[in-house]
Amino acid sequence: MCFFFQAFIFGLAHTNYPSSPFYFRIVKLIPFSLLIAFAFVNFGLIVPIICHWFYDLIAMSMDIILQPKMFLIS
Repeated sequence: MCFFFQAFIFGLAHTNYPSSPFYFRIVKLIPFSLLIAFAFVNFGLIVPIICHWFYDLIAMSMDIILQPKMFLIS
């Protein structure tokens, strides 16, 4: 029960941009946050921190990977 509450709060904390429908970002992040909670319980704090870092790295890199001409400096 606490894992699901934590996953919901994690999803709410990471909804910093509008999405349609409004609950989609929360629903999308619940499985990831459950994985983070499982990793924290079984492996300690450093593993969830590294997982979060990789998730952010991949998510932020997708803009550059999918639209490379937009980020070229001439």
